[in-house]
Amino acid sequence: MFSNLLLPSKAICHNNFIYFKLLFIWLNSIVFCPYSYAEVISTMTNIIQGTAPYLTFDGDLTPASNTDELLTIQLPDGTIYSKTNNQSSLSNPIILPANGIKLGDIITFIPAGQISISMTDLLNNNAFWHDLDGDDEMIATGNLRLVAHDIKGNEISLNDPFVDCYAPYSIMLQNDATILSTTYGFPNSTLINANNVIYYITPPKGACSYAAQPNLTLSNSHNNGSLGSNYSGPTAEWDDVKGFKLQDINNHKLNFPTTGANNFFFLMDLMNTVANEVNYVKTPSNSGINLSITSEGGSKIKVRLMGPKAGASLNEAITAVPTSFILYSDKEKQNKIYSFTIKKWFIAQTGDGISYHDATQYCNNLGYQLPKIEQLTNASLDDINGNIAGQPNHYQRRIGGGLFSEWGEANDEYYRGSNFKNNTNYWTLASSQEDLFEDKDLNTNEPINLDTMELNNQTVCISPD
Repeated sequence: MFSNLLLPSKAICHNNFIYFKLLFIWLNSIVFCPYSYAEVISTMTNIIQGTAPYLTFDGDLTPASNTDELLTIQLPDGTIYSKTNNQSSLSNPIILPANGIKLGDIITFIPAGQISISMTDLLNNNAFWHDLDGDDEMIATGNLRLVAHDIKGNEISLNDPFVDCYAPYSIMLQNDATILSTTYGFPNSTLINANNVIYYITPPKGACSYAAQPNLTLSNSHNNGSLGSNYSGPTAEWDDVKGFKLQDINNHKLNFPTTGANNFFFLMDLMNTVANEVNYVKTPSNSGINLSITSEGGSKIKVRLMGPKAGASLNEAITAVPTSFILYSDKEKQNKIYSFTIKKWFIAQTGDGISYHDATQYCNNLGYQLPKIEQLTNASLDDINGNIAGQPNHYQRRIGGGLFSEWGEANDEYYRGSNFKNNTNYWTLASSQEDLFEDKDLNTNEPINLDTMELNNQTVCISPD
């Protein structure tokens, strides 16, 4: 194999020695080198000509530039939502196909019973990656996670059902920034950016979907640091976020409010209802109490009571008779959404406090009278029974529990133009000639006190029986 080597004849012996020495070294390198020349060249070629791994969601055909496909959800009825077609929002949530659906019933790429999965397992288990070099092993950093909250901001678990009183819910799917890495090739890694999506969902409409929200203060969750508890009413009636729940749309006397005053208002969140389409009818039609319905943005509306107020004449004041209202979501008045009856109307005096005698006369001039304690509050003190067993000396949010029990902290700061004053005392009907009761400081834990007729207090009058 070496016959083509030509050496000078004079140095043939010496050169033969060198020749065989070189031959030995070359053969030795073949015997003891662990890699062949061909393998070394092949390895170097693979490193130079390698390709990075990539995401793919169509069977290795097309590289994907993001993880949008991993952020998909499927509802129990098979409806699929993805980041690209997600149009849900707080005011326009996705409506679930049935009641009783739990967070765990919504299908994602996270295995059932889990709220996260590693990107390595997710991509390998679903063949969501490929490498043209032929590598069949890949690891990926980070995780895909699921987190959901109700409207109050409380995180919910997979076993929690969606309830309309705490809707809409937010469901967030998010993946960390991810590095896909394979064993061979150069480059052998790819960076995938972090990504997330939020879906807003709600169950079908129930009692809370048409809840009426007056001032939420005072309640257990909104008490301005007041002492005590038990401000919030029974859960069948009251929710600290939504307000008063609809009791019976066909029995308006059971629903909030049963009391009212000029410029008192409540909010309603009417999902999938256009605010300017909302209309109402009242009975009797000649009642002096009316409604002003305005948009508060999105699907939320403000229902404001309008009627006789301070400065009204006797003839104007007595038009505030018991009045029933039915609200409709359409101008054609076909779809009822809420109903209520104002049984008692209140007019608050303007200006400074006045004596008990003057307060009585002020109300008489309107054809009204001073209210009884139970017409303002359901609080209890000594022998004054607010009709709630064990209730301390502050009101509880209940339908029919009195003006303040229904409307909460009644003042001109919240109900602008109502003439009700904050942190003040109001005269109530005397129990005797010596003593009388007044409603004291609605922001404290002791709203009922005894007082004498000589002091000056604010006055609110109630329509006659």
